[in-house]
Amino acid sequence: MFYARTPQGPVWATRADLLAELTGASPDLDMLAAQIAVGTAEHWPDRSVWRGVSRVAGGTVLVLDGGGAKTVDARPTHRAGSIEEGAAAVGEALWRATQAHARSASGRVSADLSGGLDSSTAVVAAASVADVLAVTYGGPLADAEDTRLAGRVAEYVGAEHHLSVGAAATTGHFTYWPEVAPYAPVLAVSSHPLDLDYLPPARDVSAVHLTGHGGDVVLESSSAAYTAMAQAGERRRAGREATEHARRVNAAPGPLLKGIREAARGRPQALERAADQVANGQVDAALRLWSWCAVGPATRWLTGLRGR
Repeated sequence: MFYARTPQGPVWATRADLLAELTGASPDLDMLAAQIAVGTAEHWPDRSVWRGVSRVAGGTVLVLDGGGAKTVDARPTHRAGSIEEGAAAVGEALWRATQAHARSASGRVSADLSGGLDSSTAVVAAASVADVLAVTYGGPLADAEDTRLAGRVAEYVGAEHHLSVGAAATTGHFTYWPEVAPYAPVLAVSSHPLDLDYLPPARDVSAVHLTGHGGDVVLESSSAAYTAMAQAGERRRAGREATEHARRVNAAPGPLLKGIREAARGRPQALERAADQVANGQVDAALRLWSWCAVGPATRWLTGLRGR
């Protein structure tokens, strides 16, 4: 749900572009740049990509009051449940959401199918309510086990399956193992060559395309929490949890802690360096840094929300 304020009062719609057309709003270029840089819009849940058009964030309700509009947090307070209870609730919500999108595609939907858990779950869920065309990158830089599993998933659900063997110029996404660098942003366009490699079979198949990219963004942005802790003054907690993280990925904690301290002060200028690398055609060399994400002072210059 989106809303905007007009001289005649607030207006709302389920599509931001409709409100932009109604109000004459221009694209919010700062917001677009921020989304490209960090690979997701979830860090700005109340904003759209149109100036003056706001989003009603998940868990909030839109309240119309005296000719004005505001959002109010309506999330219920629940007791802390067990992991088993939480897993069941998340699974049910994921299944319902995926099937709702698949149904909206009028019986046929396209989807990523890497062979991993995220995309495989989406394909299995969608296939129970729609015909699925699945696309997989299976070239020499892909994991052979993932490619084999993708084929088994497609066969299991009866999906039409397209396997791309790729090309040397379009598979840089797989070239590097991610470095533990929590101060660097995820740049969504870094995976653009990969998308060009496997998405053409899905072109014009459906108005809906299901993707597992979201899972990668969540996993790759998890280290942002340590920088946020340090910025909030919880330096000891940040150090303790970052050290545990470094041990899990078999990395030395010292460089990780140094990066977190620098990021909390807003001094790494990672985005500026990344922009220079892109301008100079050095995209592949920077992919390993862009695989890890943190949104802190280094990225705040992208938006008008300074200090948030």
